[in-house]
Amino acid sequence: MKVWQPALAIPVAALLSYVAVRCAGETDINPVGPMGKIVQLVFAVVAPGETVANLMAAAVSCGAAGQAGDLMQDFKAGRLMGLSPRKQLLAQMAGIPAG
Repeated sequence: MKVWQPALAIPVAALLSYVAVRCAGETDINPVGPMGKIVQLVFAVVAPGETVANLMAAAVSCGAAGQAGDLMQDFKAGRLMGLSPRKQLLAQMAGIPAG
């Protein structure tokens, strides 16, 4: 895999994570599958014939979109319970080491 491929996958994953968060916030559906397909289309154009790079970029993007959407849903639920975003962020950070 060439160095530019992961360098391209990370910004694309960040952009699609934003799209996934918007979709999850407005519709309560986290569109992880379509995000992976979009990345596969992008990598099919920029790196034709490189199946491993295509699948790895899609996996990174799907993981990022899924995690971002789940975190947004957590913040949405916390807001409905009247918790401040600061307390929610601290709780999320404390829960990371616990797994």
